[in-house]
Amino acid sequence: MLFRSRIFAIPGIAGSSAVRGLLMAGMYSTFFIGVLYLQHVLRLGTLQTGLAFLPQTISLAVLSLGPTARLVHRFGPRRPTLVGTAMCAGALALMLRLGAGSTYAGGVLVPFVLFGLGAGLAMMPLLTIAMANVQPADAGMASGIINTSLQLSGAFAVAVMGTLAAGCTRALIAAGAARTHALVGGYHLAFVVATGCIVAALVFELAWWGAPRLRTAVRATRRAPSERAW
Repeated sequence: MLFRSRIFAIPGIAGSSAVRGLLMAGMYSTFFIGVLYLQHVLRLGTLQTGLAFLPQTISLAVLSLGPTARLVHRFGPRRPTLVGTAMCAGALALMLRLGAGSTYAGGVLVPFVLFGLGAGLAMMPLLTIAMANVQPADAGMASGIINTSLQLSGAFAVAVMGTLAAGCTRALIAAGAARTHALVGGYHLAFVVATGCIVAALVFELAWWGAPRLRTAVRATRRAPSERAW
């Protein structure tokens, strides 16, 4: 049998997948809508746009190399996850301040770095919780479920936010707004939706951590870093 429904009875699988999916929806908004903003509003070229995302990517990568694992081992997964999710929400809230006259250094850089740090803090503990009580025979299936939830949520987020941004932009142009200001208005709407996804993830986390069935998974993450499932 390729799929066993009992996998969802394992503490942490469903909840972690839901939270990571909401976080990924917000992250994809920075990738997709952020690229459009950098190219169509700030007029950056393709190479410049790619380089503009390096601070976010490097921030996430640095935390993934070990600092987050040490924080989880010391404080447990709850604090890093909540702090990281709150940082992601704050980063997207800052993106709402971007306008037609914003600059990369003055408007985009800080939210990008903040989001990278937040994702680096939140993603790894959530994955650790999801895999902590999975038996070796089910590890492949559990990992597939978790990764599929990320890809589906990211693809859905791009479709929804792109559609909303394009529709809002067309409406603003039809109302007489300049093209650049109309684009910014559409991107703002997408960032509002993305911020809502992250806030929903934060609210879900606050309720989720109180679930008794999660305590076993949380205790499992307090093992030595070498013993934890990644």
